[in-house]
Amino acid sequence: MSAVPNLVNDLSFQIQQIQTEMMSQIQAATASGDFNQIQTLMRDMEKRINDVIENHKTIEFKPNVEELKLFVYNTPHTDMNLNDIVYDYERDLFTKMENNDRFQEIRAHVKKHYPEKDMRKVLMRDHLKLDLKLSPKLKEVVLTCIEALKIKSEIEVYMVNSLEVNAYCPPPTEDKIFVCITSALLEKLAVPELCYVFGHEIGHALMAHHAIPLQHLLNNPQFQVNPEELIEIFAWKRAAEITCDRFGLICGQRFENAARGVFKIYYGLTELADDSIFAYMQNFGDFNSSISISPADFYSTHPFGPVRLLALQYFSMSENFHKAIGSSNHEMSESDLEKRIDAIMKIYDVNNVTPEAQLALDKFFMISALSISASDGEVSPDEILKMKEICKSEGLLEEVMPFVQASVAELQDQIYIATNALFEHCSLPLRMKMMRDLVYVALADGILTDTERDILYFCCSAAGCDPKFIDDTLSEIAKLT
Repeated sequence: MSAVPNLVNDLSFQIQQIQTEMMSQIQAATASGDFNQIQTLMRDMEKRINDVIENHKTIEFKPNVEELKLFVYNTPHTDMNLNDIVYDYERDLFTKMENNDRFQEIRAHVKKHYPEKDMRKVLMRDHLKLDLKLSPKLKEVVLTCIEALKIKSEIEVYMVNSLEVNAYCPPPTEDKIFVCITSALLEKLAVPELCYVFGHEIGHALMAHHAIPLQHLLNNPQFQVNPEELIEIFAWKRAAEITCDRFGLICGQRFENAARGVFKIYYGLTELADDSIFAYMQNFGDFNSSISISPADFYSTHPFGPVRLLALQYFSMSENFHKAIGSSNHEMSESDLEKRIDAIMKIYDVNNVTPEAQLALDKFFMISALSISASDGEVSPDEILKMKEICKSEGLLEEVMPFVQASVAELQDQIYIATNALFEHCSLPLRMKMMRDLVYVALADGILTDTERDILYFCCSAAGCDPKFIDDTLSEIAKLT
């Protein structure tokens, strides 16, 4: 199977035939001013296109998880049962990807044509390999994590001189796990907080999160990833962060230690008492209605601060956590844990909106996506199909299709018109989620042109969001490995 399967090429050809046949009739009806005839023809075209799509649904990116055997996690790096730790939603999404033929072919292509690098040589170019014998603080952290997570592989720590408080985990080898930290992180975090950070990064290695070739999916035009697929991959990325926080908490032993680590990394706070942490947590109240999301928080690949803190607090109360640390003093079953975290993660769920808000989001999204697609001079049948796959509102195709041949100025006018309902029905977080998904659409072909970037800025501003949010999202995506 090629990166763009023959099945999809055949489908595009059939859609193009329908459009070619009917657009002349629609244009004639437009010239005569027969609005009823235009509506009839558009409905007829949409039905014919839907019928063609339905007849070609032989490859699904999102199979029913209940019909699949859930992915079972296993790794030579630990004796720990990873299946007791993983966030269920991460496992659900990963199971879908593991059962998707196109995704498997892309991963095989990346493995064949982009062989793994000697990670130690790569790191030694601009990192300092730390000798644990020279740092009692670091030695205590690593030994704590090895014991807490039952690690069997060697852990090597590398440091880069930076004022940024940060850590990351490069791809592991068969017998080594690499943790990279900045000098500021080592300096500003105490041992229990560092244990949380190290545990989180080690979690990425244990869960094989590097198996998803995100950089190649985003930067290689050959793969032509469907935007709907890309949105789901990023949903998996956020869920994976929740899982890794669980490993971090197991190493940090107490919620307060993990919370201080989050506060120092996210907000730069250097001193925070335990009672201050719980006072802050009480301010969350009814999460979905009271938490305000700022552009700085709403990045594309990581859950923002309050989500992570609540998820950590729930996990600290769970049977899973207490079993991992050898305790039986839990307050929450595994089932209740996952339900609570699913509830707070709904803040990222674009389906969790009123019908009016969904229609407003879809209308703005479709016109904006059309503007991006038209930026190269034409809108292909494949692009129309991709937009339709993301759109959840019936009948929007017939509204949007007349603008396929529109000028840039006409499309901008339609974007502004669409903002009326957008501001009436959609909160800032909903509009930001939509803009995040629009970035994914722009990246779906592996190329982001300057013109597409300018359109994203324009759409972001029109939607009442700071255009800097586009740069923040793209910057966060660029950090992916």
